[in-house]
Amino acid sequence: MTINTRGIPFLASSGITVSTTSVDISFGYRRLSSLGLVVLDITEAIPTGTTATLPVRISMSGETVPLTTFGGTAVTAGDLVGTGKILVIYDRFKGTLQVFPGIV
Repeated sequence: MTINTRGIPFLASSGITVSTTSVDISFGYRRLSSLGLVVLDITEAIPTGTTATLPVRISMSGETVPLTTFGGTAVTAGDLVGTGKILVIYDRFKGTLQVFPGIV
């Protein structure tokens, strides 16, 4: 029996923009299914000195959505220190992108 032979989609970031209201991490134009898991590879760190309480937003395919925890709380710049990969649940129907429970 073969399960999930195509794997979980994997996207590498292409830039980070910090403003006074948010930290936006860009992933360019990507076609994703309407609902599912995605591994986000944050390839550059949020700049040192960024306010740790700024909410993180993810930009893909012309849309920018907040990155939240399972309960809907905003993931902040202080939660994403350094570089690395995070597993998220994408739901196009609800317009949500949630960090997999227990990661943040």
